[in-house]
Amino acid sequence: MGSYLDFEEVTRRSLAQAAPTLSAEKRNKVMEAYAHLETFKDVGSGLRALAQQGKADLVIFTNGTRAMVEGAVSGSPSLSPFAKNLLPAVVVDDPGLKHYKPSPAAYNFVSSTYARDASNGNLWLVSSNPFDVAGARSAGWNAVWVDRAGAGWSDGLGTPSTIVRDFGQLEAALGLE
Repeated sequence: MGSYLDFEEVTRRSLAQAAPTLSAEKRNKVMEAYAHLETFKDVGSGLRALAQQGKADLVIFTNGTRAMVEGAVSGSPSLSPFAKNLLPAVVVDDPGLKHYKPSPAAYNFVSSTYARDASNGNLWLVSSNPFDVAGARSAGWNAVWVDRAGAGWSDGLGTPSTIVRDFGQLEAALGLE
């Protein structure tokens, strides 16, 4: 849209637009809570299995800022136990990027950051966001869509490589069993 604003600022502005009657103090409390979001219940066991197995590099790739990610990882009781198993996060706020997902530039930045080539099929995105799955697929990645609701893929923006109902199915979906 011509200029880049970091995700925290976009979120603040969106909250002000969506809830204009909230006081600035209450909006700040909502933003503070954002740093302590819990994962879905299936994430912990799925991450534990992947971490114990050690066959996959685990990276958080987000539109959020580094401060948001670090706060979320350390502040989330369900995610913080896995901090030691995660490679440094890739955030679109990096000075070398500043393009939000689903821009191909964002996915290519991950590839270059970790010196990985999507063409060999070894880059996988796992997400419950259809826009993210579509973006990864358009950048040549494989993508697992987590369909917790069991509603099926109806986005029309491409097709995930595979669909799982929860993180407990990731090992099989990624061929790591």
